[in-house]
Parts: sequence; structure tokens; C-alpha cells
Amino acid sequence: MDISYNRMHADSFMIIEHDTCDSTFEDKMINENEIGCLLKMTKISLNGSTQYHYNISRKENIYDYVEVEGLSPKILEKIILNLHFALEELSKYLISTEHILLTNETIFVEGSGENLRLSLCYLPDNNGTLQEQFRLVLEKLLSLGSNAEEGNEIIYELYDMSLKDDYTLMELVDYIREKNVDSHMPYVEKVDLDESECAYEESEEEEFIEEMVEYPSQGKEGFFAAIANSLVRGVKRLRFNDYYEEEVHYEDFTVYPDEEIDERTVLLPRAEQQVQGRLVYDGDGMESSFLINKDVFKIGSSRKNDAVINSKAVSGIHAKIVRENGNYYLEDMNSLNGSYVGSHNLNYRDHIKLKAMDIVRFADVSYVFM
Repeated sequence: MDISYNRMHADSFMIIEHDTCDSTFEDKMINENEIGCLLKMTKISLNGSTQYHYNISRKENIYDYVEVEGLSPKILEKIILNLHFALEELSKYLISTEHILLTNETIFVEGSGENLRLSLCYLPDNNGTLQEQFRLVLEKLLSLGSNAEEGNEIIYELYDMSLKDDYTLMELVDYIREKNVDSHMPYVEKVDLDESECAYEESEEEEFIEEMVEYPSQGKEGFFAAIANSLVRGVKRLRFNDYYEEEVHYEDFTVYPDEEIDERTVLLPRAEQQVQGRLVYDGDGMESSFLINKDVFKIGSSRKNDAVINSKAVSGIHAKIVRENGNYYLEDMNSLNGSYVGSHNLNYRDHIKLKAMDIVRFADVSYVFM
């Protein structure tokens, strides 16, 4: 099955070419009803085959979404629960789950957090059972890895559950809720600690030091009194930290200004000599230049990106640069105003190799790739 993408003005489309099939009862239900959980679809017949054009504007597929958000039990819970509700809605219109194409490329996400919403792809063919298709979705998402060991255990257990032929989505959700410690964290009210109100007992050493220091009522303290006063405060501070915090160790560092540090420069191994790409800002505004220091370097106006662009024309997750074998490739993340290499406007999922001195534009913000 060939999937391609096309951008027309501000709209973006996913295109699937499929053998022509007769109109069905499901087609009629979709055309006559506004079904919110389905991608809006246009069917075009041409030379014995049919193209299905799905409007995916301002959406991202599930793989790109998880790549940005990170794979975790909490993210999976949101996705699985939304998928469950979407399929329940489709059942009201008598649309078979086997006619919903569930892959990492055809499940689309918009919104975030509690406002997360999935849009599914209707394709009238025998695409496989829900259990078979979603198992393959999980396999692909597992390749992204998880940040926490505990999260990994839950995620791999979910995959093991999906190997059963008769599992349900709600069984997966219930397991996540049972095992995910984040959902059982007790509420703890935040309290600001005031050193003057904290109860701790002064040691005999502190009392002795205080008795030895005379604090003049006027003028500056004498030199030795100041030192003793500082010592008292330091001891109290240490006592306070011991009482409320774990001990923090710092390495002593002494500077001798009369001595020069004369060390031989060390040659880096070849692997560490890799030249890193740069995006050099090409404008007169307040944007910054960026060093591309990751294999997947995310760009957009959201603070979760590796390169944050402040222009209001730039989408939250606008584009990414992927580093492969020393080469750099630009991909647009279905942004509203597009990503450009020179005058070429990228379609969603285009994988364009960057060359030195290419002009790269994200909406209305230009850079030179170096």
C-alpha cells in the first residue's frame, strides 16, 4: 500500500491509492453524517483505481507524536483510551473495525493532555482485526524506547498482553492504571520553609560561639567579630540543611592566580571530531542560531523543542532535522505555514537532504544551514 502526502495552500493531505470498489452502506453513512473521529475523506476514481485523499491539516501521526512526547505508560493510556472511544463511536454507525486502517502512519493526533483527540483512517478493505493491527502499532512504538525502567516494564507487559488474540483495549488501560505509580501519587501540599520558623535545636558549640562574640550596637562590626558572626550563620545553615535536605558534596577548587595551567591539548578520537550542523539565523529579528547536537533535532515555537523559534507563524512542533551517517535531513511536521529548502515547500514526511549554504525557512523565519 502506497501512502503519499501533498500540501495545497494551507491544507495537507494523505493519499492512499486503492483498487476501485463499489459504494457500500458504510460510504453512505460517512457521507451523510459528520463523524468526528474519522479523517475527512475525498474519493477520486481514475483509470480503474481509486485514490483516497484524507485531510490531515494541523495533525501529526501517532509515531511523530510519541517521538516528541516520549513513550510512557501515561501517553499510551491516553492513546488507547481515545482509540477505544473512537471505535465505540464508529460502532454506532455500523462501521466495521476491519475497515479502519490502524498503523503508526494512519492514526492521527491533535491537541494534547486532556484535549488529546484521535482521527482514524477509513479504508474499505479487510485491514485485519483490531487486535492484529494495534499489536503492530505497539511494536513500532517500542522502537522509540522509554525513559524510565518502570515505564519499560509496563510497556513491554502491554505488548505481551497484545499477543493474545482476544485482548481488549480496556484491558490494556486497566493494566496501566493498576501498575502506573504516577496515577497513585498522594497529594502533598506545597509548603514554603522559612528558616526563622524552622524548629531545630542549637548545639552547645553554637551557643558557645555566640557568647564569645560581642555585637556592637552601632557602626560596622570589627574584623574578627564579622568572621565569628559569619561562622555562626554557617554552622546554623549547615544544621538547617542537615535537618531538611540530603547532604550535598562539592569538590574543592583553589585558584592560584600567579600560576599558569600548562597542559598539552588532547586530540579527540575520530568519532568525537564529527562536524555538527548549524542553523545560522538569516534575519534582523530577535531569533537565535542553533547547533544541531542531536540525531533527532526538533524545531518549533513550543518550549519542548530543541530549537525554539518565537515567531507566531511557526507551529508548536514545526519541523525536525534528522542526522543519519553524518548527513542532515529536514522533515516538516505538518506545520500550518510550511517548511522550505530554497523555494521548495516540503510535504508532510518529506525527507530532504540538506547541503551547506542551503536557505532553510520555517514559515517566515529563515536560516542558513552550515
